[in-house]
Amino acid sequence: MSVHLLAGQTSSLLADAAVVLHFAYLVFLVFGGFLAWRAPRAIWPHLAAVAWAIGVVVIRYPCPLTDLERYFRPSVGERGFIERYLEGVIYPGGHVEAARLFVVVVVTISYLGILRRRRPALPPTAG
Repeated sequence: MSVHLLAGQTSSLLADAAVVLHFAYLVFLVFGGFLAWRAPRAIWPHLAAVAWAIGVVVIRYPCPLTDLERYFRPSVGERGFIERYLEGVIYPGGHVEAARLFVVVVVTISYLGILRRRRPALPPTAG
């Protein structure tokens, strides 16, 4: 097996790893707040994931996982992860804003659940 072929296979594996990490990040972003119901320490990494997602959407941070995939698989071109793997597959094309709203709603519900679980029970009233 030639060195060039091994390098190509390694690049492809690293690009695939970036895609898997991307999906894992998105699953954690959407459902990590619910994980924090059972594992309260998960809230800190989840807050970081939410902050990063807000930065990507609002400030337009470049996504390092997308950049890694492009580096190891240049054939993906300029389309981002969302456009390649989610839009038109997970949700209908052209509905990015609706998908983002869905994520916001799910995360908000999970955080409301966290707040509800952390609120101390009211003492019984004398009656």
